[in-house]
Amino acid sequence: MKGGFCWPQGSRFRQVEENTWEVYAHFGAPGQHTIYVVNATDLGVSLINYYRDTVDANIARKEKLRQLNLPADHPLLKETSWPGIPMNTLLKGLREEASVTVKVERKGNKAPSH
Repeated sequence: MKGGFCWPQGSRFRQVEENTWEVYAHFGAPGQHTIYVVNATDLGVSLINYYRDTVDANIARKEKLRQLNLPADHPLLKETSWPGIPMNTLLKGLREEASVTVKVERKGNKAPSH
């Protein structure tokens, strides 16, 4: 979550060792993000599945637009395929199991030397 929006990730956690898990996560912008590990009820699963269906439809629509040979800077091609879900806290149907806040920096940024 960042700035009152949530972007459910497409990949699932994988256990790599005892008590060690990993996941591929995509951050669309630099800054502070909070990663939540949630347990979802049927309502939460429906929300996440609806989000994933929306993203898939957006990606397919954008591909069809590209086939029309629109200019790369056309407004319809510049729209995001991954709209955030507005939420300041986890919604009903999503129960937090764990969370961690991370700082994402642009690729190539180096820590300042002291």
